Amino acid sequence: AVQCSHIWFKRSEVSFQGVAPWRGAHKMDVIVSIRLLLVFVALLARGGDRDDAQGCAMCAGRDVDEGTDESGLALLQVKQDPSAGKYSTGSDGSEIPREIRTQALKLAAEELAKASNIANAQVRNVEVPVQGGRVDMGRLGGSPAQSTSSPPPDAMRVSTHYADCSCGDGLSNVTFWPGDDMEQHVSVSAQSVRWVGWGKVVRKVSWICSGMSEHQSMYMHVGRSQWLSLQVIPMAASESCKDGSAQLKWNVWSKTDYVSSVPFTTNSEGYACIKIPALLRTSNGTFIAFAEARTPDCDDFARTDLVYKRSIDGGRTWSELKVLVEVDGDPKKQGVCGHDLVIGNVAPVQIEGDASHHPGRILAPYTRNNFKTWITYSDDDGETWSASSEIPHAQYTLDEPDCTRNMSHFGFPVDKLTIRSVPYLVEFVAQLCYRVDGPWYKAFQSTLSGPWQFVGTGPPGSLQLRSGRIVVPAYHSYIRGLDSAPDILPISQLFNNFALGHVLISDDGGDTWHMSDEWGIGQGTNENQMVQLSDGSVLSNSRSLSTGSLQRRVQSISQDEGESFGAS
Repeated sequence: AVQCSHIWFKRSEVSFQGVAPWRGAHKMDVIVSIRLLLVFVALLARGGDRDDAQGCAMCAGRDVDEGTDESGLALLQVKQDPSAGKYSTGSDGSEIPREIRTQALKLAAEELAKASNIANAQVRNVEVPVQGGRVDMGRLGGSPAQSTSSPPPDAMRVSTHYADCSCGDGLSNVTFWPGDDMEQHVSVSAQSVRWVGWGKVVRKVSWICSGMSEHQSMYMHVGRSQWLSLQVIPMAASESCKDGSAQLKWNVWSKTDYVSSVPFTTNSEGYACIKIPALLRTSNGTFIAFAEARTPDCDDFARTDLVYKRSIDGGRTWSELKVLVEVDGDPKKQGVCGHDLVIGNVAPVQIEGDASHHPGRILAPYTRNNFKTWITYSDDDGETWSASSEIPHAQYTLDEPDCTRNMSHFGFPVDKLTIRSVPYLVEFVAQLCYRVDGPWYKAFQSTLSGPWQFVGTGPPGSLQLRSGRIVVPAYHSYIRGLDSAPDILPISQLFNNFALGHVLISDDGGDTWHMSDEWGIGQGTNENQMVQLSDGSVLSNSRSLSTGSLQRRVQSISQDEGESFGAS
């Protein structure tokens, strides 16, 4: 994240502070601009360049036999030897970290003691399970007090910690344990999440990823009654990590004294990413939680389903995940600009029970490929949904978006890092710290015309006014953003948020629609939410998440039920 007053390079734990917004001499502008540019380019160019120190000093005095068990797993029989080095190595070249071998011996000794009623059993020969050249930690025995693949009830997140798997020979699972107590280990497969409660105070968590030769540790505090969750987020392969690695996201959870639940979790239920939630409480008291479920990653143009869950007990428990909009045909052929189909930006609303048109109906307008606006509805409290239909005349778009439009549209040819683009990059980064009176806003605003290239509804919801009118907050922009590529800087992807707001309006329960006027850009009006005030006016509150603008909320008021809006 690059901000004028603080630059935080999160992943490498380096903090650059004290770069203040400038208003001084031109020389100082250039110096600070270059400094910002260097950090900016470093952030963009950062890749998985860490070395994997897997050099193994082969064990002296080892004695290894190989066999198979009834499940077909390879078994390495390792004899404990005081002169053994750091690793044990099988005839197939598999490496066993010493701490894993030691733990296996310890567990085997405990089992022998239980079976033979021997107080101090010693085991000098133990079988360590290996699959595909990797130790199968799940077969070493031991289990935590509580472990689940579902979120614990009535819990809230209190802290978050990040770590990485060192680059290995591919990733299939991560095993973690409290401190040095490997007996309490838990295994988590890639693209999944696990919650564990150890029932004791933990100040250090250790882990080993498949493909790694040594375990790693991180200091964090997990209380006796707290839970720890781990999400394993695969990372793409790179030059230095051919088979890819993973980011580890740890969350610490505490018990609440109120009802709390987690209906959606990223890296679960078959999806790599679940985000952009919306929540509707129906007239029957049912909660319906909606979200975008993306795969294979969190990219805005990744293959996206619109999913939902229902709760009939006040949000304590949730139904199984269902897809709201089912489509016929191959989703890979229904996207735009070379992407898979994207269905999202749902903005639900329920029509009042005394309305003259479709009382009690739940409307769920949404977008396809962030280019066209569609709608589905339910007449049975969200249990089933109608076939979807496109809302005609709901946006000013051509048949297809301009997939090649880039930052040159705004006067900054900065999509590639070249000798020619460096002066523009310096000027561009310098402009990031101007306030709303900076010269680039006028230049940018002059380009916001013509066919829309990106359309969003909500999120998270629509609104029925006291008159019965339905208003759907929406926004549109004039650039979609180029796809990520080795020679493309991901700048243009940020500027589809430099948007104008508009509203879809229906006076007959969603049967027909028309559009409002668009209103002033303010600071980049997108992801709008609306409320009707006591005097009947409609207030729009939006985020200003357009790069370079102040990160503030943007408000605008309509005195004619959404047909037009005043200054932002």
